[in-house]
Amino acid sequence: MTYHDESGYGVEFSYFNIFTQSATKTVGPTGPPNTADWLVMYAPGSFWQTQDFPYQGMAWKDATNLYSAEANARLDLSPRVTVLGLRWLQLNDELVGWLTPADRNSPDWKKYCYLNTLNNLPSCSPLYYPGGTAGIYPPFWQANTKNNLYGAQIGVDAKLLELGRFSIDGVIKAGVFDNNAEQTTVVSMAKQLYTAQATTNAAAFVGEADLQVKYQLAKGLALKVGYEALWLDGVALAPGQIRETYTTSPSPASPLTPVSARALGVNCSSNVLFQGATVGLESSF
Repeated sequence: MTYHDESGYGVEFSYFNIFTQSATKTVGPTGPPNTADWLVMYAPGSFWQTQDFPYQGMAWKDATNLYSAEANARLDLSPRVTVLGLRWLQLNDELVGWLTPADRNSPDWKKYCYLNTLNNLPSCSPLYYPGGTAGIYPPFWQANTKNNLYGAQIGVDAKLLELGRFSIDGVIKAGVFDNNAEQTTVVSMAKQLYTAQATTNAAAFVGEADLQVKYQLAKGLALKVGYEALWLDGVALAPGQIRETYTTSPSPASPLTPVSARALGVNCSSNVLFQGATVGLESSF
């Protein structure tokens, strides 16, 4: 929504959000039970995770969404417009890791056979998959990040070409933001959940570019088709928090060590690019 004054000044308000985008990938199982090796995930401290059984793989899913609101002052300079204003963005990211397919039996073999490799598991147990009925186990790793970015931006909105009812407009915006970032990681150790949390403030950069082709359908009504790109740098994404999560658990050298998980901080060194085509109608009065 934009207001233009005859003096050349104006104001602009804008809001949009990107609905959750997600991707899932499963790795393994790595081969037949008597030839395959374990898949192993390590994290800082004592955490490590393998399959519970040779028939399983590790599945990972990442999901991201974004919200943006801004208020800008506008000043007409010839056909160009300088935009200066305030903006808020929220970027959320989630990473989940789990074993698939689910356990058919409780993994009790790990209690007395934990040093064997996947190749030796059959000889470790006559039943191969000993234990009782499997329960509903939680994901072994779940990390969530939330970034709230507050800052000022400056930009240029230009009419690049005008031919009859057709016109081409371009917009470039950039700004420096304060990123209030937090991470929450839930780690499953021995099928029990342990939570680690941390928050921080860090500098972030946001840049946006938009190219639009307009066709005037009627007076005050235009069809717009364009391409838009939004880049955020200095944000926290869920995969980056693995190295910021430290776990402890008992070991033969320190049997009294408690099981715990704690956050060492928030990793805000990631960047993300959203891009895609846009289509819409513009009404003016």
